[in-house]
Amino acid sequence: MTRTYLLPFTRATAPLALSVLRSAAAASSAASDLALRVALAPDAPPSDVSAFLDGCDGVLLAGGDLTTELMLLGAAQQLKVRRVLKVSCAVGLLGESSVLEDGRVHWRVEQQLRDASSAFSGGVGVLRPAMGMDAFLRGRLREMVCGRTLSMSVKSGRVAFVHPRDVADVVVRLARDDAGGSGSVEELELTGPEALSFEQVALKFSQQLGQSVRYSYFPLWAVQPALWIKGVRPDEVMREIALAKALEAGAEAQVTDTVSELLGRPPRSFDAFVKENQSQWPLQSYK
Repeated sequence: MTRTYLLPFTRATAPLALSVLRSAAAASSAASDLALRVALAPDAPPSDVSAFLDGCDGVLLAGGDLTTELMLLGAAQQLKVRRVLKVSCAVGLLGESSVLEDGRVHWRVEQQLRDASSAFSGGVGVLRPAMGMDAFLRGRLREMVCGRTLSMSVKSGRVAFVHPRDVADVVVRLARDDAGGSGSVEELELTGPEALSFEQVALKFSQQLGQSVRYSYFPLWAVQPALWIKGVRPDEVMREIALAKALEAGAEAQVTDTVSELLGRPPRSFDAFVKENQSQWPLQSYK
C-alpha cells in the first residue's frame, strides 16, 4: 500500500525536506510504498491548508513555526489524516519554560499533538534530534570552519551531533511503517554515535580537511558586543547566548541507541560527515 505524506517546503524546512527526499529515493522500495507530496509553501502560512493535505495519509511537521504547524495539525484532524510525524528539538532544550523560543514552540506543538492523538488512526511520531551536523554547512559555524578557527562560547559542554541523513532515514522509516493505532504517541530521541566537545569537533575537522582548525573559547560576556558590532539582531544575540549556556550545561550531551535500533545500523559519524562534505569548507578568512 502506498502512503502519501505532505512534506511542507519552506526556508526553515528546506534542509530536512531535501534530506528526506534523498532518503526516500535511496530506500529500496520507497517508490512503491511511499510517496512524498512537496508543498512549496510560502513563509507566511496560507489561510487554508486543506488543499495541501487533501488525499494525504500523513503529514510531517518540521518547520518550528507555531502558527503554521498548528494550522496543519488542525487541517489534518478535519481531513482525518492517518498519521502525523513531528520533528521537534533535543529533549534538553524542550519545555514550557525553555531558555530558547524554539524549545517552547516545539513543546506547545507536542502538547497539541498529544491532545489530538486519538484523531489519527496511524498514531503520532515525535522525533527529537540533537543538533544536526549540517549546522556546520551554513551560517557562522561554516564561516568559522572556513576561517580555520572555531571560536565558541561553549568550553566543556558536549553535543551528540546527529547526521541529517540519519534523521531523514528515521522519518522515512516511520512514514512507511505505522507505529500503532489511534491515540499512540511514539517519542524518539535521535543522536549521533558520540557526544563531542567543540574542541574535539575542531580536531576532527583538522584531521579530515588536512589543515589545522583551531578551537578557541570566546567568553560569554564578549558575545553580545561582538555580535552587535556585526549587526546581528538583538533576538538572535540573546538566542546565541542562551544556546551556549544550555550546551555548556549538557542539554544535548546524551547519546541514545535509537538510530541503530530503528535502522539496524550504527548512526553515521562526525568524521564521515566531514569527509563527505570536504568541499564545503574552502579556506577563507572569517570576518
